[in-house]
Order: sequence, then C-alpha cells, then structure tokens
Amino acid sequence: MKKAVIIIIVLTGIILTNKIYNIPKLKKEYESLNNKNYIKVTIPTDSSLKYSNYAEVSKILNKTGVIYIGSHKSQISRDNLNQLIKAIDDTGIKTVYYLKKDKSIKKIEKKIKKKIYVPTLLTIKNGEIKKIISENKEISNKKYKKNTDKRKQILKKYTEAINEIIMCSSETKDQC
Repeated sequence: MKKAVIIIIVLTGIILTNKIYNIPKLKKEYESLNNKNYIKVTIPTDSSLKYSNYAEVSKILNKTGVIYIGSHKSQISRDNLNQLIKAIDDTGIKTVYYLKKDKSIKKIEKKIKKKIYVPTLLTIKNGEIKKIISENKEISNKKYKKNTDKRKQILKKYTEAINEIIMCSSETKDQC
C-alpha cells in the first residue's frame, strides 16, 4: 500500500514538473508582449499546450497528435493561438505541441512536402497528416486586422480538426 502511494506521488510530481516547465516558457514569450501593441494572449497555467522542439515534433509526425507552429511576435499567430486555446477547452485534448517558428520548419516542410506558413495547425493520425490549417501566405503584422468572422471560422476549423483526431483515437472509431 505504501509503495502505491509513493508511486502516485512520484508520478504526480513528474506530471506537474512537466506542466510547470513547459507552460511558463510559452506564457512568458506570448504574455510579455501583451502591453506592447500586440494582440493580448493569456495562456492558462494548466493549458494542454506543450512547448516543443523539432526532435519531439518529428516523432509526432510519425504518430498521432496535434502540432501548432507559431511565433509570439506574429499578430495572426497570437490571434489564432487564442482560438486554439478555446478549441483545446472545447475538445478536452490532452496535449497540443507548440513549435516556435525557426530554422527547423524547413525540415518539417521537407518531411510533409508542403510549405508551412505561420501560424499552422497540423493534425496527424498514425503518421498521416489529416489536416493542415494555415494561411496561404505570410501576413505582415501591419496588414493584419482582427476579424470576428475569421476568428469564428478558425475556432471552428481547429475544433473540428482536433475532434477528428480525438474521435479517430478512440478504439470504437476505426473509419478514420
């Protein structure tokens, strides 16, 4: 009985440490720009967003998961991240891997054989890309304008794409 309690405490500590390590970095990057003419982003401390790197994301591309590629300095990325946070809440997905735009994007583009623009949401099931939700071009911060209808469309697209992965992951849904 004591061993079971110790194991539970250790596992809880590992899970909390992972959340505590990953969320502050993402929160800090995005929320540090909130009062500097950027779209406000608030990332919950218990968010399912996981700050990732190319090595981790590369593994997910061969499995099942959701990847969001963004940049804290991109207005559209910030705006879409707000919609992604809502979609995460709506769907209850456990983990969405966040990859900051950097030089490794070229490796991912080569692997998926598609150009990646920021922001991009990828949903993957058993190594197969199910959805790529992205703009067709880079949008400069100066040209980006908040658009309520566009936000609703993005939220709907993100929620549907994530739900497809969640539904496909359940053992009773093998039609995906």
